Order: sequence, then C-alpha cells, then structure tokens
Amino acid sequence: MSGNLSSPNYPFNYDNNLDCYYHITVPDGYIVKLTVLDFATEGEYSYFDYVQIYDGPDDQAFLLHKIGGTKVPIGFVYESTQRYMTIKFHTDFTGVRTGWLFNFIASTPNATAYFNATLGTISSPNYPSFYPNSFLQFYKIVVPETKIVLVEVMDFVTEPSYDYLRIIDGNNATDISHTLGLLSGNLTGNGSMPMTFYSTQSIVSLLFYTDHSVNRTGWTLNFRTAPKLN
Repeated sequence: MSGNLSSPNYPFNYDNNLDCYYHITVPDGYIVKLTVLDFATEGEYSYFDYVQIYDGPDDQAFLLHKIGGTKVPIGFVYESTQRYMTIKFHTDFTGVRTGWLFNFIASTPNATAYFNATLGTISSPNYPSFYPNSFLQFYKIVVPETKIVLVEVMDFVTEPSYDYLRIIDGNNATDISHTLGLLSGNLTGNGSMPMTFYSTQSIVSLLFYTDHSVNRTGWTLNFRTAPKLN
C-alpha cells in the first residue's frame, strides 16, 4: 500500500488561513513510512505555515515532528509506530509558497526483541556509542505470570523530544494509556538516573524511536522480577 499526499493546489501556491488534516491508515502489522519529496512553505526556517506529523489516528496523538520553511531536506523519512499517521497543515493569513509533496508506504517494522528471563540488561543499538537515526524497535520483557517486572533505567541520553523510549505496562507497545514512562533528553546529565518503574503484570513492552537527525549515546536498563502485590 502506497500513495502520495500534497498540499492544496500543489505544485501551485496554497491558500492562506488553512487547517487541513490528512489521515493515513495501513493494514494491521504495518507502520507508516512518510518521505518528503518536495517542501516549501512561507519563510526560510519559519513556522508561520507548517506541517505537523502525528503518530496516531488524530492530532491528539504523539507529535513526531513539526516542519516548515524552505530548508527541509528532500528525502527525509518519518515513521509511525503503529498503523495510523495524521498530518496537519496550517497556514496563516499572509505569505504563500508552492507547498509540499509526500510519499507514504506501508512498511514492516523491525521484529520485536523478546526477553524471556527473570533478569537481564537491554541497551539501545551501539550503546555506549551513538544509536542510528530513523530507527524504530520494539522490545518485550516476559516473566513468570506470578511475578511483575521491575525496570531500572541506569543511563539515558537522547535527542530531546524527538528520540524517545516509551515503557508500557502490558503486551501492547502502542497502548499509550498504559505508559509507565516516556523518556527523552539528557536524563543522566540532569541527575535523574537511575529511574525505576514497576509493571502491574508479567509483561512490559518497550518502544524506542529515533527521528531522521541528531543522535546521542542512548540508554541502558536492567530488569528483574518482583513479587506481585495483592
């Protein structure tokens, strides 16, 4: 499944005072990969006219990126973590350009990394060297049903806001309503480490996402079982 999306009137100038929404849905088991083919909005680096890309079915989902101006590199790729992606295009009352053209495809995510053990260590790719850009990985910790999972994050340094680790209580890594922690930025540098999270069940899911630019040394965490609370 694939297709193109464009701003109104593209490749001619779009109108002022727009708020346009585009909703992409791909089949179960796939994610959305969005590639910038052309981009020009008002200003050079400005956000007077801009595109917001959301990881989910509407604009209440996690904001993956906000882009605007004429310096957005062609070929940049944005990936959802689920089968939905929402794009919002906003223009103000003055100044127009030719707009933008995106291509989207249904893409297969990396295979989930399973950890069926009572204790262990998980780290970002290449840790303690820099992790890759444009990376999406799911991890799953599974312990005996009579136990819960204790996760202790020992070191954490990512690009603030855009590269993150989400820790989910349960089997569904995209169910943000069961988020135990959403970590991003230099948490080691600000003295937040270590950080401890407890599940309420025998499975914890992790989702590590990085965008197309800027990388850091990443993260490492330990996990072990703990008694279930009655």
